[in-house]
Parts: sequence; structure tokens; C-alpha cells
Amino acid sequence: FAKYMNTVAKAGKAEYPLPMYVNAWLGPQYKGQQSGGYPSGGPVARMMDVWRVAAPSIDFLAPDIYLEDFRSVCCEYTYSGNPLMIPEARPDAQAAGNVFYAVAQHDAMCFAPFGIDSVVEPHPLTASYKLLSGMMPVITKYHGTGRMIGFTDDSLVNLGYSAYTGRDMKGFDCELGGYQLQVRYIKPFEKGKVPASGLIIATEDGEYIIAGAGFTLS
Repeated sequence: FAKYMNTVAKAGKAEYPLPMYVNAWLGPQYKGQQSGGYPSGGPVARMMDVWRVAAPSIDFLAPDIYLEDFRSVCCEYTYSGNPLMIPEARPDAQAAGNVFYAVAQHDAMCFAPFGIDSVVEPHPLTASYKLLSGMMPVITKYHGTGRMIGFTDDSLVNLGYSAYTGRDMKGFDCELGGYQLQVRYIKPFEKGKVPASGLIIATEDGEYIIAGAGFTLS
């Protein structure tokens, strides 16, 4: 599959030198589903190195994220310098938080929940998109600088920082901009509801831009 896609991409680039990517169905979507019963053979995370060797005309590999563990997939697809682009994801309330994590934590070039063109207000995604669109100049300024983090409460563990689980709230601790930060989620995670989520940018040591909802920062 990778060699064939390379042939197609190479021919396309000979006409129009545009970036080319391949998106991946990440695996069975329900228990017992077998390869061949879904679009298998694509650039799943464990096959990314194979695809890079067999398809050098493909510029980056992109995941369709319908799995519960959104954060782990993002981490897998930023492996070895692969830029994160998410051409498909679930368009539910959790997506309104996932977009903060993808854009701020992993410098995502794109976050496009499936059927985003048919999402109408009121939908939690519209509020997230409005907030982030107004912040894009400052977000892109700090992409790749190590001075920005993004987060979302998906009821799973390990953001990459030390996790905090108190009696009444969850969160995490991290160091950013010369200070130790304590982020605490002020409401419990509820499936189907917008989770606590946001981003923090250290514009200078001790100076921060903060956006999001459902959390406190000390």
C-alpha cells in the first residue's frame, strides 16, 4: 500500500508541488473486528517507519482519531518529527476540549472533527473554535518554542506531567516559564459533557496567557 501511494503522490507532485499526506484508520472500532473488515494496511503508528521508507513522497502521516484515548494517539503521531494533522475525529463534546490539547500541546496543523461542515450552533465546538481562532496569531508565534502547553480532562492518566488526583478534583503539576504550575479541574469528568480544558502560554518568565474553561491555575 505504501509503495502504491508513493507512486500516486509522486505523480501528483510532478504536476502540482503540494504537500501530500495519508490518513490512517487506527484499527478495529469494535471488539472482534478483523483486518479487511475495516480499511487496514494504512500508516498506523507501529508502521510509520515502514511507510516513511516505502513512501518518501508522502510528507506526513495523519490519524483519524475515534478512539477514547485521544492523547496517546497524538503522542504517537508526533513521533520522530511527524507534524500532527488530524483530518478526522469524533465531533462530540469531548472534541471541544481535545482541540486545545492538540493545537497547544502538539502544535497541530489541523483539527477537523468528522462532519465539521455540518456542525451548527449551539455546539460546544463552536465556542472552542471562536476562542482559538482569535488567538491564532499568538498560538502560532509560540508553536515549537516549548513555552506553551495544552490539556484536557479525558478521565485517563498521564499528560506527560505529574498527575494529581485529590479527593474532589483532578489535575496536574508542571513547570513552565520559570514557575511550578498547579492546574486543578474544578468539575468531575462526565462523558458527553465538555471537559475541563485549556492552554497556557508563558510569554515571559512569570507572565502567562491562559485560555479555556473548567480549571483553576496556581
